[in-house]
Amino acid sequence: MSDQGYGTLRPDTKLILASQSLTRRQILENCGLAFTCQPARIDEEGWRKKLQKDQRTPAQAALELAREKARIVDQELASPALILAADQLTSFQESWLGKPLTQRDLQAQLRLLRNQPHDLHSAVVIWHNGQEIFQHIGHARLTMRNYSDAFITSWVESLPPEAFSSVAGCQIEGLGAHCLAEIQGDYFTILGLPLLPVLGFLRKIGYLPE
Repeated sequence: MSDQGYGTLRPDTKLILASQSLTRRQILENCGLAFTCQPARIDEEGWRKKLQKDQRTPAQAALELAREKARIVDQELASPALILAADQLTSFQESWLGKPLTQRDLQAQLRLLRNQPHDLHSAVVIWHNGQEIFQHIGHARLTMRNYSDAFITSWVESLPPEAFSSVAGCQIEGLGAHCLAEIQGDYFTILGLPLLPVLGFLRKIGYLPE
C-alpha cells in the first residue's frame, strides 16, 4: 500500500460500506470489491430537514449526510478502516423531493414529474483514521415520459414494496425504466453510488492495483 498523504494504509486495511442500501452493496459486489457493511446509526430524515432549513442545496446536503455517516462509523471502529459512505438527494424546480410513503404519494409524484426533468445528486465520501480523504458529488438528470393517468394507476399498483425507496418509484434497474424518456448522467450516480471516481481513488492510494 502506498502513502499519498493520507497516512500509510496497512496491507490488511478493510473497506466498510456505511450503508444498508441493497443497491449500493450490489454495486460493490458486482465489481469484485471485498467489504463489510456497517450502516451508520443516524436520523437521516431529521438531518435532511435540518439541512434544508439551513438552506443547503441538495448537493451540499447529500455530501454533508455522507460525511456524517462516515464519521459516525469511524468512531465506532476498534481499528482504522476505509469507510465508504454515500447519500443521494433529488430536486425538481428548486424543490427537494422525498421518497413516497404511500401509493397516493407515489401517484402524486408521478403526476408532478410527468414530461419533466428532475435531478439526482449523489455524494460519496471515504473516511480513514479520523479524517475525510475523498469526496465526490455526481449529478444526473432523468426526464419522465408523458405517461397517462391510467398508466400511473396501474403501474403503481403493480410495484413491489422496494419501489417506495426511490423518488417516483423510478428504479431504472427495474420497472422504473417504463417511466423514463431520457437519461443524462452516469448510471452508477443514478443508482446512488458514483463508482468510477471511487475506484480511481482506491487505485491512487494503493488499495487497488493500477
